[in-house]
Amino acid sequence: MLPTQKDKDTYEVTGYNGGRAWRAKYVDELARVITRHQPDTYAYDFRPGTQSGPAPFNFIYGAGHAAEISFFHGIGEGLLSLPFTQQNEPGRKALQNAMMDYLADFARGGNPNGQFSSNESGMAAMVKHRRSGQGSGT
Repeated sequence: MLPTQKDKDTYEVTGYNGGRAWRAKYVDELARVITRHQPDTYAYDFRPGTQSGPAPFNFIYGAGHAAEISFFHGIGEGLLSLPFTQQNEPGRKALQNAMMDYLADFARGGNPNGQFSSNESGMAAMVKHRRSGQGSGT
């Protein structure tokens, strides 16, 4: 599928830069616009740190569109049952629990960085976009 290392390197660079550009346009820019009307606006970037499945799936697919749904709901097997393996189960379950805690906090009080998610050691706070449109913080 990707015959040479050069092909893989090119794929990785273009995928990374394309993903960053997409986030800047369709997440960060949109969040800044929303903050004009709703000052407490949050966004997340789903990029799990564990392998997303067996090769070449882990490289080509990564954390693709809608991959986070089973993490927020605590169920599911991922695309075609490929990304969830015994090897990545411990990290996947920890991330799944943290994401469900963020969602529970957001549903209860409008802030994903509340009582439940504060118990998640080693997990970053959700990004809060400020009304001024200046960067982001927590």
